[in-house]
Amino acid sequence: MAGHSRLETSKFRSADYLKTPGAIAAYLTEAFETDDATHIHAALEAVGLRGASKTEFETVRKLLNSLGVKLVAEPIQGKKKLA
Repeated sequence: MAGHSRLETSKFRSADYLKTPGAIAAYLTEAFETDDATHIHAALEAVGLRGASKTEFETVRKLLNSLGVKLVAEPIQGKKKLA
């Protein structure tokens, strides 16, 4: 194909855009809201658990602390109180 050049692309890395605690917190919050363990683990890897195959909660807590974000629990809308 004469005259056609090949377009080169690079892999999108979300971590390249997560430079502030606010951006990291928003990104992780969206991941947590999916309630999908695979998606949450991928988000945690993107912000700092690169290569970790099994993540212990203490590791997650330390990671979040080092990034300047905290884990927050909120009630799920529509859920009734436990007796």
